[in-house]
Amino acid sequence: MAKKKSAEAAPEQPTYPRRRRRGLMGKVDNLISWAGRVAKGKDLTTTDKAIVGSLVAISAAYVVRGALAGRSSLPVLNASDPAMLKSVFFSGEPWLVECTGAGKPSPSVFEAEKALAAAPSSDLKMGLLDCGAALPSGKTTLERFKLSPPAAGPTVLLFANQEPKPAMATGALVVSGQSMLRWAATTSKPKVQKPSSTETLEKHCLKKKWCVLVFTAVDRPSDAERTSLGKLAKGMRDVKFVTVDSSKYTMRLELPDPSAPPPEGVEGEEGYRAPDPINLMPTKSRSAVVLLKPAATGAKDEAGNEIKGSAAMALAVPSDPTLKQPLDDGIKDAASAIAGIRKVIEAAGDAETPAGFTLLKEAPTLRTRRSRRRRANNPPSSSSSSSGGRTLSDAELREMREARANADKERLEKERLRREAMAAEADAADNLVEDVADGDDGGMYEADEGDEGDDEGDDEVEEEEMEFDD
Repeated sequence: MAKKKSAEAAPEQPTYPRRRRRGLMGKVDNLISWAGRVAKGKDLTTTDKAIVGSLVAISAAYVVRGALAGRSSLPVLNASDPAMLKSVFFSGEPWLVECTGAGKPSPSVFEAEKALAAAPSSDLKMGLLDCGAALPSGKTTLERFKLSPPAAGPTVLLFANQEPKPAMATGALVVSGQSMLRWAATTSKPKVQKPSSTETLEKHCLKKKWCVLVFTAVDRPSDAERTSLGKLAKGMRDVKFVTVDSSKYTMRLELPDPSAPPPEGVEGEEGYRAPDPINLMPTKSRSAVVLLKPAATGAKDEAGNEIKGSAAMALAVPSDPTLKQPLDDGIKDAASAIAGIRKVIEAAGDAETPAGFTLLKEAPTLRTRRSRRRRANNPPSSSSSSSGGRTLSDAELREMREARANADKERLEKERLRREAMAAEADAADNLVEDVADGDDGGMYEADEGDEGDDEGDDEVEEEEMEFDD
């Protein structure tokens, strides 16, 4: 019976050594084996102890940083407070905001907070905001600005200079607080734009709540004005600054001269004489400065919507030094220029066309200046040929000069009419400034919410930025 059972029993299978896997799975197997050996605490080599010590130190540091972040003094921004949102999103002041609903910053943002506290000269502000909470408009912060959070790491936004969208820090920037602050300082640096077309002029100036337009005689202003422009842009982040080189571009912008005689007659009737326009041509040592703001024209388009235009006021006129303007010295003195512009803006209040401003009948346009051909100073050959070699009398010379002057006048008139026709065609292509809600927010907010801004188009246009020395 025993022999029969042993015969019926299955033969014992031979054991073979386990085959090691190669590649990534082989490394995973080695890691699992090492982790099991470390967990048992047996047969640990010097290398194993060093690796374990490093992992423990890193874990302890992370826990400590998280604990310290709980002691942060960063303000928690309220997503339902329109006044606070307006100050952060659209005041122009630089704000570094971390999107978090925990009420405390991530370790890297806390590190940036401590580093910023050690640099009191910085004008950067920091705060925490629950970007997933609904704003007064019903959208979240990320939906409002059409942003997607990064795949890993904290979501950090930078609001500055009234840009239509905040800048978002990448994963490499949020690794440490120092790298984050360096990025914020570079990105929030104010810029002076140099528009090269009507489209870029609208984007950077005419559609903004306040814009200072500086006419220069050359492409590069004087060192004093460049330094002052940099200080103006930094000291007035809620005002946009643009420069136009009058040697390269022409601009349709007519403002009445306050020192000229008043208009005669009634506008639109026969015999009406408009006041002479002010001369806005700059000099090499001093630029001309104009302050612009959106204003209601009183007209409506075919859909019944109110058409927005611009109101302008000359702040510095270099051609008439006796004329008393808010900026008698141009923009060379940054401190007095900031005080003068602030005084004008505060006096303007919420008025569509404040006192001292002129409502422009046509939107300003920017065109490239055409080069003129130089005429050779050769004596006219027609005189001698037509006179048969004889000397012309004084009356004949006077008549010839008058005929030539009339011909030049007629040619200039035709040229003016041609330019006006070209400008009218350009103005017909939707050259209107967007609506401004409430007169309080310059079109950057929705009329009923207070947190919406003007969305800029995504079309790329040619433009320049003026670089300043630090």
